[in-house]
Amino acid sequence: MPSVGLQHAGKIVLRPIGLTAQALGMARETLSRSLQRLVWMDGISYQRGQVHITDPGWLEQLKQDPEKKEYNNENRHFLW
Repeated sequence: MPSVGLQHAGKIVLRPIGLTAQALGMARETLSRSLQRLVWMDGISYQRGQVHITDPGWLEQLKQDPEKKEYNNENRHFLW
């Protein structure tokens, strides 16, 4: 059975990523691009289907105000 969304030792397992995307109601490519944006902004690290949150405070700020275009945490900026 796939381990979609399970947490292990501080990491979130998204494998297989196609099933995770389907469960979220999005295309696999959209999920991959979104994860890469968060990696680029240093909010998470992502490798082999595992997400590690590198900056929980920054992600909490994103969660509180997802429409805000810019955040002042270490010059991280949204591209969308």
